[in-house]
Amino acid sequence: MKTQVLNRIWPELLYELCKRPMLEAFKVYRDELDLDIYPCVSPKARVKSPGKQPAIPSWWEFNPHTCDLEEYFGAENGLCCNIGTCAKTELKYLDLDSKSDQGSSVRTLIETDPVLSRMPAHLTWGGAHLAFVCPDIPEWTKDNGRPYYDRLVACVSDNIRAELFHCSRNNIILPPSVHSKDDFVYNWVKVGEVPIISWQEILALYPWIVPEQTKRAPGRPKKKPPWYHRYRGQLATLDLVSLLTELQVPLDLINAEDCKYRIQCPWMSEHSDRAAGGSDTSTVIWQPGAPHWPSYKCLHAHCTGRELEQLLDWAETQSPGIVDRHCAQERLWSLGQKSAAGLPRILKPCNELDTVVYARIADIVAPHYQWFLRGETPVIISNVPSGYEYASDSDQKYKVSAYVTGFKLLTGAIAKSDLEKFAEPGFLNKEGEFIRSSFTAIP
Repeated sequence: MKTQVLNRIWPELLYELCKRPMLEAFKVYRDELDLDIYPCVSPKARVKSPGKQPAIPSWWEFNPHTCDLEEYFGAENGLCCNIGTCAKTELKYLDLDSKSDQGSSVRTLIETDPVLSRMPAHLTWGGAHLAFVCPDIPEWTKDNGRPYYDRLVACVSDNIRAELFHCSRNNIILPPSVHSKDDFVYNWVKVGEVPIISWQEILALYPWIVPEQTKRAPGRPKKKPPWYHRYRGQLATLDLVSLLTELQVPLDLINAEDCKYRIQCPWMSEHSDRAAGGSDTSTVIWQPGAPHWPSYKCLHAHCTGRELEQLLDWAETQSPGIVDRHCAQERLWSLGQKSAAGLPRILKPCNELDTVVYARIADIVAPHYQWFLRGETPVIISNVPSGYEYASDSDQKYKVSAYVTGFKLLTGAIAKSDLEKFAEPGFLNKEGEFIRSSFTAIP
């Protein structure tokens, strides 16, 4: 889950990434660490910043689960794309450079500094990149009210320069990417727990050039994402009963028709009037099932304002990731995802050829033996007219009197309708959510 980066452990397998193909490394970052990653151009590319420049537009919105791995990472390391990431969540990055001695001063600094030595780090051609979590880092704006995307810089010493990657528009390169200079391979030298470091601690490290806070320009305030965007799971499919059972919260079914359960309030210690035994019905949940969300209500004064959002926040503090684990469906897209009816989901063509998507459709439909080729013409097996009754009425020339099983031309309209029997088509919105949407019929 993107926002649950606290206390994340980066595994030792990262040490081996510099020896693995870029395609495997991309899968590790995406599937094991759930990082916001994307392809960056090859170090051999003829561009302004070879090896570092993102290979896709709007990389901060890119969904790595939709990446065509063979297209970007099919060649050998150094010839294929590199891997980039950005500080999109509370996970931030520190870039230290001492290019005059090819990073020797930086490596010494990391080993001796008590704050830096706690951070996972990988070596670059001229220094190192370090990762940490900073939950309270400010969001700066320019004088015109627009977000401030520039990296913060600081001079650490005469030959060491620091840059702070604080937002989604700050692109940084990950191992085993290859540097355009001397074919240097980025590699991990320290992994483990990602430390939580406050903004005040970071601010005290070096003399950062921080943008002045100006009064926000008049206009509509920035809209915050809905609270349920903290979770990848679709909350309409959340089994709240099994979640609370896993957390050993006592609960009891009191109304089967309404799917209403009595539970022990997680904040019971704050209640001024605790009821004895199991007679207290002031704290309940409802589990109606999809498409309705589960809900939570406590009538005690100390719990005023606490609803499902607060209950799930509490559950995450007890066991990070527990909400997503108890959702039958994901809100966000991932490969191999299925609909509520168990149909495979398929994306409309986006940044790829139509023929690639059509091949995926063929793989889904083929096992059902519904579409066929008769010569070079696509057909389906259907009832086709075989007998006709003609009338003397000029306005009614004939009517069909009999049908036989035969071949019927597979039109675009029929294909569009048939596909939805075997798959659920759709597209992704800006948040990476799958939105059901029919394909356009091609005549």
